[in-house]
Amino acid sequence: MLRIRLSAFLLCAIGVTALFAKTPHIPEPSSIALTLPLAPGEAPLEVTLAQLMAIYKDPGLSIAVIDHNRLSWARGFGVTAAGGSTPVTTRTLFQAASISKPVTATGAMWLVQRAKLSLDEDVNLKLKSWKVPDNQLTSARKVTLRGLLSHSAGLNVGGFDGYAQGQPVPTTAQTLDGLPPANNPPVRVTAAPGSACNYSGGGYTIAGLLMKDVTGESFEDFMRRRVLLPAGMTDSTFQRELPPALALRAATGTRRDRQPLPGKWRLFPELAPDGLWSTPTDLAKFAIEIALSGRGKANHVLSPSSCRRCSKFNATMTPPDRAERVSALPSATGIIPKSFFTTAAMPVSSLC
Repeated sequence: MLRIRLSAFLLCAIGVTALFAKTPHIPEPSSIALTLPLAPGEAPLEVTLAQLMAIYKDPGLSIAVIDHNRLSWARGFGVTAAGGSTPVTTRTLFQAASISKPVTATGAMWLVQRAKLSLDEDVNLKLKSWKVPDNQLTSARKVTLRGLLSHSAGLNVGGFDGYAQGQPVPTTAQTLDGLPPANNPPVRVTAAPGSACNYSGGGYTIAGLLMKDVTGESFEDFMRRRVLLPAGMTDSTFQRELPPALALRAATGTRRDRQPLPGKWRLFPELAPDGLWSTPTDLAKFAIEIALSGRGKANHVLSPSSCRRCSKFNATMTPPDRAERVSALPSATGIIPKSFFTTAAMPVSSLC
């Protein structure tokens, strides 16, 4: 239920930022955020940002707006925890959840453009600490990095629930094999690779392990050196345990009953699909970096050709008879959607 509420709030938040993007003025909590038409002849219903936050029981919100590949404005609203007094600022950290995935994909493409990884080879050739179990479904086509990043590798386990503070946390191998203390089923090939688009956080977990095995360094350190810092994302990290200085600036999750989440937030050891801590301002920087790099105007992380490779549909991702159907799915037509971000917004809410 919390996931449903958060998704609804994010949709409203994106709508709010789209409205606010029409004006260069930074809004106030009393600013009209939503206008709903009523019966003919009746004045429309106007909802302020503060009222919208109250409706969705979120004590705080952070918004960043991009206009023409520039950060137009950013601001925090409310407080970092229900019942608290610390205001949300542009440097308040939030769990980015699945927004981690396009950032992870960028790190993988950094390795591809340096020929450390290949998009279309069997990932088991480079995996060292764990292997994707073969079965009848992988006899014709193997699991590839392209498949992992575009959710077309035929893998299961769409997402992860995280772990409460103080609970045992599994290793990556335990997560992939579904062994205790992991709270997910084994990550396995359940459809022929390339045959369909099946959203898989499990697939991204494999991609993160592949990146770790190839580089010989921790996933979080690699991402910090090669993606986050070059993109100017100085308030972001993939560290599972937040350093004290960052923990002080992190928002606390909020339950449906408006109470703070015990332990403030859940832990996600599946770093590649879910582990990013960030701010809307940093995510805006990332979106701008990718957009400009595709035009040859930034390229602190990826080359123009790598950016174009990320965002366009490649028919080799699926067999020819499936390409038309898959290409009709916007989320399946590439590693990073073409319209990755026009706005970025994060509410103070639990992701569990």
